[in-house]
Amino acid sequence: MRVLTTALIAMSVAAGLPAAAQEAGPESLVARTIDLAEAPDIDGAILEPVWQQADALTGFVQIEPVLGATPTMETRAWVLHDDRNLYIAVEALDPQPDAMRVRRLERDLAIDAEPSIRVLLDPLSTGRDGYAFGLNAGGARYDALIENNRTERPEWDTIWQGRAQLTPDGWTAEFAIPFRSLGYRAEAGDWGFQITRMIPRLGEEIRLSNVDRSREIMDLTDVARLSLTAPPRDGLGVEAMVYGIVRVEHGTGEDTDTKGVLEPSVDARWSITPSLNGTVTLNTDFSDAPLDERLVNTGRFALFLPETRDFFLQDASVFQFGGAAFTGDVNGRPFFSRRIGLESGAADGIAAGTKLSGRVGRFGIGALSAWTEEGTAEPQLLSVARLSADVTAGTRIGAIATNGDPSGLTDNTVAGVDLQHIWTGLGGGNLSVDAAVLRSWQGGEAFDTIGSEVAYRSSAWTGFLQYKDIEAGYDPKLGFANRSGIRRMNGYGWKSFYLRDLPISYASLGVARGVVGDRDGTVLDGHFATFLTLRTPRQDQLFLNRLERKTTVLEPFSILSELPVAPGVYDTENYEAHLDLAPSRTVGGRLYVDWGGAYDGETIKVNPILRVRPNRHLAFEAGYTRESFDLPTGDLTVQVVSAGAEFNATPNLRIAGQAQYDDASDRLGLLGKLRWEVTPETELLVALSHGRDLAGPVKTATSQETDTRLTVRFGRVLRF
Repeated sequence: MRVLTTALIAMSVAAGLPAAAQEAGPESLVARTIDLAEAPDIDGAILEPVWQQADALTGFVQIEPVLGATPTMETRAWVLHDDRNLYIAVEALDPQPDAMRVRRLERDLAIDAEPSIRVLLDPLSTGRDGYAFGLNAGGARYDALIENNRTERPEWDTIWQGRAQLTPDGWTAEFAIPFRSLGYRAEAGDWGFQITRMIPRLGEEIRLSNVDRSREIMDLTDVARLSLTAPPRDGLGVEAMVYGIVRVEHGTGEDTDTKGVLEPSVDARWSITPSLNGTVTLNTDFSDAPLDERLVNTGRFALFLPETRDFFLQDASVFQFGGAAFTGDVNGRPFFSRRIGLESGAADGIAAGTKLSGRVGRFGIGALSAWTEEGTAEPQLLSVARLSADVTAGTRIGAIATNGDPSGLTDNTVAGVDLQHIWTGLGGGNLSVDAAVLRSWQGGEAFDTIGSEVAYRSSAWTGFLQYKDIEAGYDPKLGFANRSGIRRMNGYGWKSFYLRDLPISYASLGVARGVVGDRDGTVLDGHFATFLTLRTPRQDQLFLNRLERKTTVLEPFSILSELPVAPGVYDTENYEAHLDLAPSRTVGGRLYVDWGGAYDGETIKVNPILRVRPNRHLAFEAGYTRESFDLPTGDLTVQVVSAGAEFNATPNLRIAGQAQYDDASDRLGLLGKLRWEVTPETELLVALSHGRDLAGPVKTATSQETDTRLTVRFGRVLRF
């Protein structure tokens, strides 16, 4: 345990750094709220006289295209609260309201591509973690978790109300956010608070606070302060999400029966304190999760797919470990929630689970245990616990532990400690340090992993240095590790240029260098890249990259078990060109082309995606990926085809369909869903999925294995 002990000592020293090392940010704005005798109607109109009791917030500043400039259009906001809800009203003036293009009505839309308002809340004043709520001018809602100022998770949904209305002078929006939907302190106090506005046709972003280009729009570092004049009332703090589920399944091949079942599903949550929740789930239902993106792995190492299930996304930031050390490079991550109930990609499900998550004072607490259903493996009890502490405004230390193996084949335990520290205001930017040390135990043996990143971000310069050391036996069964027995070092940086009155509004030029070696010091892989990024005021973007790469293959392998690759050292030169059209366009999409050398041969990958949004109700998407290899040992081509369509009758009623096929597995996947939010507390979901194997020399569906599932779920949230 010498490594763990050394890491703890280093963290203690870092945590004790004087506060003076972190410069104070600009003076925060204050939005004081008042108690309400009668709540406003949330219709987007801002007509109730009660709004006149709140002071108007008008100090908005432009971030793009001209940092610090006065916005071209005025924005005003008002904030009120009663003992149940936080209310926000925003008036977004626009002298040409007919020029606004509203193209989306779906929940969790690409909100920055629309004329939109976003509200950020940090109820616990962490400066790192919080919530985002947004509305576009058509009333489409967006909500997301903010994790460590680096990740925004729109997969997370909660109960709240929001409406928008167009006016002759622009548009207005109203938000009603229940305190019960947030984690907050029981006593009255200051919250982190931010409002942003996007005007896509002008390429304009404005903010109420945190006027710093080096910080993403989600960043909570130096946001305004929101003062509540009285603590919210939480009632009994009990919330039950009760579902009735009808499921019909039909298969062919070995199982040709049609089966029907009626079953309940319950998620019950108790607010032990307003910022600490205990949750119990029984017969957890994941039918609302989308299809995973169809990816064909032509490389040597496993792919990483993101979590999309609500149960694991709720309070996901509490379980986040290692900061940037395990965000970009996920290899070695100790906890990856997709390991629970999705072993080997098969949906085994969860029979029961418990979760404790939230904060107590400066401490973040997370504990999760789940009992999986019988499927590809015997039922297993899988657990993770996470504890973190905000030692200073810029320093967070913590620990994590996991136990269990989804396959049931081993006894596996992982434990580790981490440090995250940030200094603000250094040369007009921020310097951050993230470090973590982990150990896994299995079969009486222990193996370690170290990960770290040092990063500097400013509006002009950005640079990163990363280091990771993973012992050969390190194997987090509840985490993700696709390559062990290595040391990896990466460094990259770029210079940013902000241009005015030109077709190009942003450009960056950068370099990257990376080396992967074994733990004896032998260099295995390496790369050197030079890259250029160009962006227009409308947010169309072109990325160009030239990459020199060295790849060492120690043992023979075959690409998709078909195309042999012999051991050896391969030096290649590769190029990338990625064109992304702005999501605000009626007809948009992207084109990715990667080409160059591969294993003494050549490869090319082409990935066009077409997106069409004729109006705010309809959207269509079609994608195609073709990856070809021409090697001395043979040729191989892999293709993936996808299509999707959606109809949004209102912001609360959506019908969507997905189709995916790849010729590597010869598997067709279809999914159709109807989702109707009858009220903020009541939802109807109908999902129809179909999978069909098209294997064989003739690609026909006749006599091949299929599976079809129809799920009807009606749910109601009860709060006491």
